[in-house]
Amino acid sequence: MAKNRLAAIRKRAGVTLERLEELTGIAASTLSRMQSGEREMSVEHAQRLAPVLKSSAAALLGLTNGEHSIERPAAPGLAEPDAERYVPPPGSFLTASNTTLIFRMKGAALDQATPAILAGDLVVFDATDDDPARISPFTIVVAQLYDRHEFIQSHGTVIRLFMPPDKLITNSSGPNEIFSLNDPSKPFTAAIRGTFRSIVRGMA
Repeated sequence: MAKNRLAAIRKRAGVTLERLEELTGIAASTLSRMQSGEREMSVEHAQRLAPVLKSSAAALLGLTNGEHSIERPAAPGLAEPDAERYVPPPGSFLTASNTTLIFRMKGAALDQATPAILAGDLVVFDATDDDPARISPFTIVVAQLYDRHEFIQSHGTVIRLFMPPDKLITNSSGPNEIFSLNDPSKPFTAAIRGTFRSIVRGMA
């Protein structure tokens, strides 16, 4: 993700690392490594720190600067599709419908999220909840990538965290990214198709 702003926000709040450890349960040594850049800050850490520092998780992660979002270009290959539609076989307890979508995760874009989504996992989404204006920050969503000029042409599907009003972000053990639903630098626009409901593991 973008460089976190823990050091600046912590100093502004006048809170020491030791006091922050007491208030959040995150070890001071871990906090020190995060603010120096030796360790990446996870979304979960940011959510625990935000209320104590009277800030937002997005600001701590470096995704916003004050009230404005910071666009971070995706590293080469990161905005590629990482999920494929799953059709349950006959007799399966899983059922896809107009209101329930099932995708198999192919990459590691959210392997550090809560819950972690690993390659091979089946992820079930609520297709009735696809309005960005109603989706809470850091909700896991599935988004379809549509060609900017030929809308009926798909560039595939991604599973990401949503940050209002229009950002999709990863929470990965590897390189991370952030891009807008309608990023003019991309050959596609992204449309949210549903929000996270559950994970199923161990199914072929």
